[in-house]
Amino acid sequence: MSNRTVARPASTAFANLKPTIIRQPARSPVSAESEARLLDSPPLETTPAIQAVAEQGPSTALPGQMPALLQRRRKPVLIPVTFRMPQPLKDRLEKIAAMYEINQTDLINEAIELNLKRYLAE
Repeated sequence: MSNRTVARPASTAFANLKPTIIRQPARSPVSAESEARLLDSPPLETTPAIQAVAEQGPSTALPGQMPALLQRRRKPVLIPVTFRMPQPLKDRLEKIAAMYEINQTDLINEAIELNLKRYLAE
């Protein structure tokens, strides 16, 4: 005789489990006035860029080509740059980036772009 225990059949192994109770989250009732106000709200305003795309109509892609919006764009090659800036300016940069939840690098790149455009326009 061996000392091995005999495995129980599957039907008795799960016999003591209780069924799961699914509870619905408590939600506050929405008044009829609030619902009507939400349903009757004016449509969102579209920006000029969205209007221009809508006015263009269907895509002019050739058969077998993807529309321009679906084509992959090449990302520019990013290189690390080190430079010095005054401490108060760095503090302002950190504060504004945190306030608007914007990457500091994006702010710096945009500022450089704006300044380059200003110098090239003169």
